[in-house]
Amino acid sequence: MIRVISVTAKAPCLVHLPRRESRAPVAPKQRDPAEQAAALQRGEAHYRRMRDATEASFLMNGGRYL
Repeated sequence: MIRVISVTAKAPCLVHLPRRESRAPVAPKQRDPAEQAAALQRGEAHYRRMRDATEASFLMNGGRYL
């Protein structure tokens, strides 16, 4: 026979840590036009994939949103 004397479950402690502000502002990274165009194409391709997957899911569910 196994005896358990005491079992205590501890809840995770949620601690609010304030954000540290950077001391010197960092300039935004400037992309060259070719890199910017490639990023735009990747973003549009991702959007089309997500739109098509959502539409397929919608149609597979009989045209009803979950």
